[in-house]
Amino acid sequence: MASAELIKAVNEYNSYIKRKGVDEDVINAYVQACQVAYVTEGDAEYGAKLSANSKWMLEKFCKTRTEGTLWDLEKHAFKNKTWYDLLDKYYGVLLYEAQNCNFDSYMLYLEKKREPKARFYMPKRRQFHKFGLIEAYQGMLDDKYDILCISQPPGTGKCQPLYSKVLTPDGFKRMRDIKVGDEVIAGNGNVSTVLGVYPQGKKPIYELVFDDGSTCRSSDEHLWNVRDRNDRVYETKRGIRRYHVMMLKEMLDKIRVGKEQRCNYSIDYVPKIDSFSKKELKLHPYVMGVLIGDGCFTEHNLNITSPDKDLLDRFESLLPEGYSMKHKERYDYRIVGHEDGRYGKSIVKQALKDYGLYGKNSANKFIPADYLYSSYEDRLELLRGLLDTDGYAYKNGIEFSTASPYVCNAIIDLVHSLGGYAHADIKFVTGYRKVDTLKRERKITQKTLLKRRKIIKRIRGILPLTGRS
Repeated sequence: MASAELIKAVNEYNSYIKRKGVDEDVINAYVQACQVAYVTEGDAEYGAKLSANSKWMLEKFCKTRTEGTLWDLEKHAFKNKTWYDLLDKYYGVLLYEAQNCNFDSYMLYLEKKREPKARFYMPKRRQFHKFGLIEAYQGMLDDKYDILCISQPPGTGKCQPLYSKVLTPDGFKRMRDIKVGDEVIAGNGNVSTVLGVYPQGKKPIYELVFDDGSTCRSSDEHLWNVRDRNDRVYETKRGIRRYHVMMLKEMLDKIRVGKEQRCNYSIDYVPKIDSFSKKELKLHPYVMGVLIGDGCFTEHNLNITSPDKDLLDRFESLLPEGYSMKHKERYDYRIVGHEDGRYGKSIVKQALKDYGLYGKNSANKFIPADYLYSSYEDRLELLRGLLDTDGYAYKNGIEFSTASPYVCNAIIDLVHSLGGYAHADIKFVTGYRKVDTLKRERKITQKTLLKRRKIIKRIRGILPLTGRS
């Protein structure tokens, strides 16, 4: 039972708030009153009332001072590697509640020291409230139920078509092939283990079109961690990023806003992926990048063509032991080796054959999967080799040109896995002298390589699809 002195003091705090509003002094007093109620006097019921008021005041004070929520302030604190006294008070109140069997406060306090993007509970908290999950677990703690049965409705999981591609540490797999216990790459770039697979039956499918030309598909009940136009304006003014977890159907009517019909919702790109294991590569990744870019291996000899001395020197230094470059004419060089005598088997040629690349012309080249899903350092070396050959740097980014649609798509995935931004522009130019023959040139523009966290993808449109599920 709360003492008369504590109740009198709290009544005075409430009168103060009515006269002067919420300030730091009354917040400090209220938080101290929570401690007295919970710890000193052991009145959990009265303490719960005080802690609820304390959290309301902390949220209101934060909104007044920063125009954002405490969650926004916390994300800002992690981003700038600083901490605020206001957050300490908030977590102090949560701790009192958690120690007295408040499920929501316990889950929030549990992730106090975890990076906001790595958290499970807070980004999904609104949806959990919506479906009554938090109240249900609280009821178990309060002994309201003997048995709790939870039937999770669509929307509490991820609902995408069975043919959707899911990235794993070994490359992409179809959604239909994912099983409990499989490892997948999560939205934060780390490895997560699949805990459950929940078939949804036939559902309406929508295709989301982003401003970088990429697309993906999901049901209208799929959960998306998005920011709207107001959130982006708020970040510009305050430097604090705000997010909302929403079902797709909640976004359908607000895809574009304002007189100019601008894109409203956006998502963040996945940060760089460090979760791929290092593969046993037959050739150095830089060598492979140069061969795909400037190499010719459709004839008996292996050649590369380049006027860049620095590139040639580095390429030669990374060839297998015993191999070197032999000048043919102008900018053409032949790769030669002598490991098994004059007519010995070429290690470089055999490696290209093993990967299925030998004999491919410029329009049919591709990047072997082992290189795309090897370690971060290997992928970076591969990209260096590619850009040193067919890359062009200008003020706003880097342009890479290739005649191969396979290389075009692969280098986009490669840049994405490194935490960069890339999109493709396609143009057709006449090629060679054969009648009715077109040489397809695909340009990939990559901006701010390895700084992708600062780049967002805006949702341009959502299109309903039929015929597949």
